[in-house]
Amino acid sequence: MSNVLTAVTNNLIQEISIVWSIEDVLDVRPLLSKEQASIVLQHIKKNHDATIGINWDVIEIVSDDLFLKPIRVIKEFHYKGHEIEISYQESDERYTADIRIDDYDGHTVQGFCGLKTESEAVSVAQAFIDGLHYTEEEE
Repeated sequence: MSNVLTAVTNNLIQEISIVWSIEDVLDVRPLLSKEQASIVLQHIKKNHDATIGINWDVIEIVSDDLFLKPIRVIKEFHYKGHEIEISYQESDERYTADIRIDDYDGHTVQGFCGLKTESEAVSVAQAFIDGLHYTEEEE
């Protein structure tokens, strides 16, 4: 306490500290548990980059790296006999198209990630399936 008084008396600030809390992490990612928010804070402290500092973006990025936001399925449909599932990954704001393909081994899944829009995801999935059904007669 005397350092604070000396600093105030002399108008000289000798040090500062900014405290980030579990509540701050939960403001960014409200679906995390307190234990998960604590893990985020521990990771930030352990891997602190002094050139960047700690800010809301850092908290969000570390939270997303440690605990991905849920993938939300937004559309399921059939195209030429194949199931297509379009999902949205909130952490990177991208769409994914997963296609179930029946082949000799049974069911396999082909996925396309990092698509910018839902319509792009649908188009890529349909184009892939069209390629599967391509024959020389169609040339």
